[in-house]
Amino acid sequence: MTGLFFKELRMNWVNFLGIIGAFLIAVLVMPGLAVISSEDAGDIGQGEFLIQTMFMLFGFLISGMIQSNVFRGDETKKWGYFTASHPKGVKGQVYYKYLTVFLMILMGSALCYVFGGAFSHLAYAMYSVDMTDLTTVYMIMFFVQLILRAIELPFYFRFGSQRGGMVKMLIFLGAFIVVGIYLLFGPLPKNFDDGLYKVFDFVTGLQTGKSSDTLILGMGIFQLMAVIAYLVSYKISCRLFMKGVEQYDK
Repeated sequence: MTGLFFKELRMNWVNFLGIIGAFLIAVLVMPGLAVISSEDAGDIGQGEFLIQTMFMLFGFLISGMIQSNVFRGDETKKWGYFTASHPKGVKGQVYYKYLTVFLMILMGSALCYVFGGAFSHLAYAMYSVDMTDLTTVYMIMFFVQLILRAIELPFYFRFGSQRGGMVKMLIFLGAFIVVGIYLLFGPLPKNFDDGLYKVFDFVTGLQTGKSSDTLILGMGIFQLMAVIAYLVSYKISCRLFMKGVEQYDK
C-alpha cells in the first residue's frame, strides 16, 4: 500500500512544485510588487488587502487546476485492471489519490501562511504598516477546496480527467451566473469603498474573534461538513473506479 503512495509522490512532484510556484507568485510576488510600487505608507491599506486577497484566490484557482493532473498518469485500462487484481487495490488506489490531493490542498494553505507572512514583513519593513492577517481566510479556503474537490473527484474517476474537468468549468460558470444575477438584482453597497470596507471588517472580525456567535457556529458546521463531504466523496469514487476504467481508450 505504501508503494502506491510513493508512486503518487514520484509521479506528481512537478505538480507540487507547480503549486509552490503558483502561491509564491500569487501571495508574495504580485502583492509585493503592489507594495513596492506604492509611493508612501498612506497608499497602503484596504487596497493592498483587496489585491492580496484577489491574488490569493487566483492562486487557489491555479492550484485546483494543477490538482486535476494527479489523474492523468494512471488513465489506462492495464493499470486499472492491475489495481483491481489484488486485495484492497481499488480502495488503495482511490485512497492515495485523495490523500495526494489533500496534501496539495494542505500545502497550498500552508504556503499562503508562509508567503503571506513574508508579504506582511515586506510591507512593515518598507513602510512600517501592519497588513491584515489573513490566516482565517487561508483556513476557510482550505475547507472550500475540500468541498470543491469532493464534488469534482468522483467525476474524474468516472469519466477521466479531461471530461471530469468539465465539471470544474460548470461549477465556476454556475458561480459566475449566481454572482452576475446578484450584481444585477441584489442589494449592493452605495459605492465600491463601502463594499471593500465591509469585506475588510468581516475578515478582521473573524481574525480577532469578534464575530457573532452565530457566524462562529456556522463556520464550525461548515468545516465539519467539508470533511464529511470529502470522506463521502472517497466512498463514492471507490464505487465508480472500475466503471471509469472500462471507458479508458487503452
